[in-house]
Amino acid sequence: MDSANNELRWSRILLERGLEPNVPFVLFSGRFDEKLKIEGVFPESVILLEPPFTIENLTKTMAFKITAAIAREEAGRSAAIEWLVHANTTTDISTAIDDLYMSSARRLNKYRQYAPWFSSPHIALGKVYAGCNRHKEAVPHLKTALSLDFNRQDAHRLLALCYRRTGQAFDELSELRKMLEADPASSDLLLRIGEADLREDNYESAMAHFKKAIENFKPSEKPRRKAKAHVGLGRAFFIKGEQTDVASNFGTAKTEFQSAVDADPTLIAAYNNLILTYRKLGMFAEAKKAVERAITVTPTEAEDWAELFEIYLADGDAGKARYALQKAVKLDPENQRILCSAGAAYIRQGMFREAVVQFETALGANPSDIHIYNNLGICHRRLLELDTAIKYYLTALKIEPDDKNIHFNLGKAYLQNNEREKAFRSFNKSLAIDPAFMEARKVLKGIKNYDAADQRGAAR
Repeated sequence: MDSANNELRWSRILLERGLEPNVPFVLFSGRFDEKLKIEGVFPESVILLEPPFTIENLTKTMAFKITAAIAREEAGRSAAIEWLVHANTTTDISTAIDDLYMSSARRLNKYRQYAPWFSSPHIALGKVYAGCNRHKEAVPHLKTALSLDFNRQDAHRLLALCYRRTGQAFDELSELRKMLEADPASSDLLLRIGEADLREDNYESAMAHFKKAIENFKPSEKPRRKAKAHVGLGRAFFIKGEQTDVASNFGTAKTEFQSAVDADPTLIAAYNNLILTYRKLGMFAEAKKAVERAITVTPTEAEDWAELFEIYLADGDAGKARYALQKAVKLDPENQRILCSAGAAYIRQGMFREAVVQFETALGANPSDIHIYNNLGICHRRLLELDTAIKYYLTALKIEPDDKNIHFNLGKAYLQNNEREKAFRSFNKSLAIDPAFMEARKVLKGIKNYDAADQRGAAR
């Protein structure tokens, strides 16, 4: 509408009726009286839009209004929580704070409806649910925010935290260490920290935590936890054997895996690792017997089916392996650890195309995990799909710009793609992040030696 009279008439109607529609009410005019622009004159859902009337102008105006509304909401919520914490009241504080968060979520949901294309309301909702320890409920809002604006670092950080708090992340170590400080004798926390240490290739620290988990295990606890600690300890010794080339470590690993089988004969992970160790030691008859015993166990949990998948895959039975993996994913479709472990198993077998499928599925569960992008980059590089590999490495660096390993792998992809200058920059970046990164230093030295030899050859 374009007249001041119409503008004033509509403003009176809105004010008199207290109109609060579920979608925003846009007042468009060539001129607004300055008094009408004062905050609080209109209901919150009314947006004042001045020329030029374009979609870009409308979206910017709505985004500005919603951003301001979110900021007011968050400030008001913080102030209300602080008052509750310090107030001298008989009210159940935890219940009152939870009610505050849920009331805030309802208001933020309204802002989300105003601009479903805008990432900020979704992130604000994620903060609300994470703030009242409903991390699982925060995840879909944060994933939606990232689908709208992948470059929102605050959404990536909060999503990673939510996955850590729900036990679904690879990079959960720092959170677990904080929890262990409060409960240093917890066999469950010691077990989980040991497993996280292994994912970070820190086998010495993993050994210490698995040993403590076994020592602190109580008879009242389920034997599976103790069995898992023995599996973890065995895996740590196995990794140590591979990295130090000391064969006695494989013998120790075998003993730990057998202890796991004795503690819980239904734990497929114990059989899987025992089979790998038998094969490493050249004990093929024993490995075959362990396979036969493992496949008689009926898995009850998603992770058990995932372990059985690895047994069938290593044994060359691709059909049964696929069936076991399908069962695992059906039981726990968003468990990225299962999907990534399956992808890693396919990589070990040189089945890179199949690995890509698993990592892409895991990416749908958690779009903020740089390990998944890194593994996808590795798979595509092995498949000689170098442009795709580079794309995944660059995406990982948007989330975590200072990861030396991603820069190093990106450099390898650039080098393989004959983009030498870019490769050189990537290797130098990984060294700048960690000057002790010897692998990057060796590659750079190799490139320089090659260039020097090439120049000498050209001079002849």
